[in-house]
Amino acid sequence: MKVYISFDFKTVSGGGNQFLKLLRNNFVSRDIYTDTAKDADVILFNAHHRFEWFSEMRSYYRDKFFVHRMDGLYSLYNNLSDVREGNSLMMNSFANATIFQSNWAMLEYYKKKEFKNAHVIYNSSDSNLFYKEDKKNKKKKIIITSWSKNKNKGFDSYSFIDKNLDFEKYDVIFIGNSPVKFTNIIDIGALNNDKLAGVLRGGDMYLTASRYECCSNSLIEALMCGLPVVAFDSGSNSELVKNAGEMFSNDEELLNKINLVGNNIETYSSKIEVKSMEEVANNYVEVFKNAC
Repeated sequence: MKVYISFDFKTVSGGGNQFLKLLRNNFVSRDIYTDTAKDADVILFNAHHRFEWFSEMRSYYRDKFFVHRMDGLYSLYNNLSDVREGNSLMMNSFANATIFQSNWAMLEYYKKKEFKNAHVIYNSSDSNLFYKEDKKNKKKKIIITSWSKNKNKGFDSYSFIDKNLDFEKYDVIFIGNSPVKFTNIIDIGALNNDKLAGVLRGGDMYLTASRYECCSNSLIEALMCGLPVVAFDSGSNSELVKNAGEMFSNDEELLNKINLVGNNIETYSSKIEVKSMEEVANNYVEVFKNAC
């Protein structure tokens, strides 16, 4: 069996790009990857990407198996008029199998249509970069990451803690692209994966106030670095965190949840559950085999 991933890979980009690059590398190491659709038995296509290419290939390669990796709910995350969600659903009509990145995403999509041969497979990250490291910080160090400036990434909550958190007890570092300027939170901008992983490994806990996340790669990276999490109770966040942190629903709860996790770092950290890239790739391969 040979697999081709239909995706325009970039050197540096968001979580989907990073995950698919890792998945491709894993398939290369198993000698099941091909760089051309022509030589593939299975074509994995992602969300709304390469819509015109997909339309042509699906008509041309009728003997190949097409597996669709669904992305986030654009109508929730962005706006109701976002055409990407409609394009994804249209493309999915021609899929032999569908992979959702979380149970939350699958249930939300099932409100819109029925899917055949559907599976849920969470993402993973590079364990050579994202792993737990011992640290002895004088103050508890909270890490926040966001590649996108989208309002649903939770910047209202980050602005709230910038004004109200006890910064005698905590240091807060923001990594990524912020549309707001912070007074107490240290904004170090966007970093490449190597530097990002180093900052995460040096942290004590992770905070995400992001809404409607299909399966946050940033959250997975933090968990792989051993960081317990305080997360907004939305999307798939609770599925990924499980017992390794606390959920909050509004800013009034946020400070208490930060203190609860901050006072019990090791307890929460010991409950982290996250799959390796090898395990995730195995799940994909099983779907491919069943589709064929």
